[in-house]
Amino acid sequence: MVLPSVHRQKSYGRHLGMTMMEVFLATAIAILASFMVWQIIAKNVDPAADRDLKRLSDMAMLRKALIVYIEDVRSFPTYTGCITGSDPMTKALNERKAFVGAIKDPKWPDQPPKGSPDSKMTGCYYYEGGAGQFKLMYFTETNSSSGGTGKQVITP
Repeated sequence: MVLPSVHRQKSYGRHLGMTMMEVFLATAIAILASFMVWQIIAKNVDPAADRDLKRLSDMAMLRKALIVYIEDVRSFPTYTGCITGSDPMTKALNERKAFVGAIKDPKWPDQPPKGSPDSKMTGCYYYEGGAGQFKLMYFTETNSSSGGTGKQVITP
């Protein structure tokens, strides 16, 4: 028995659209290009400025927590030293639910910054407080709208 041969006719007409492989390839190229652009942008961000923004955010959060604390207790926590997360000031805020957590300076959590002019301030977030007043101190690495480079002080 002889089977009939099946011949495909070649189509020489135009085909519209893209094959799945072409769609996949175009998508892969677009994803790679956007990833490369993102990497270029991310590398151009100043890490010191990012750390200073975190410091400003941390200090604003601590200041608000201290204001909430004084409304409840009628005095600020009595403590002088670095904010470590296990210090008396942070513990007092956490006990009153004024602040939950622990924060540290993003670059100098436990060591002094170069050229630190204040011997009692090691570069960490520093707190002095008691009775009706407090000081939050920290160092910035860049000039910003909140102050120049160096020691910054926040009071009530």
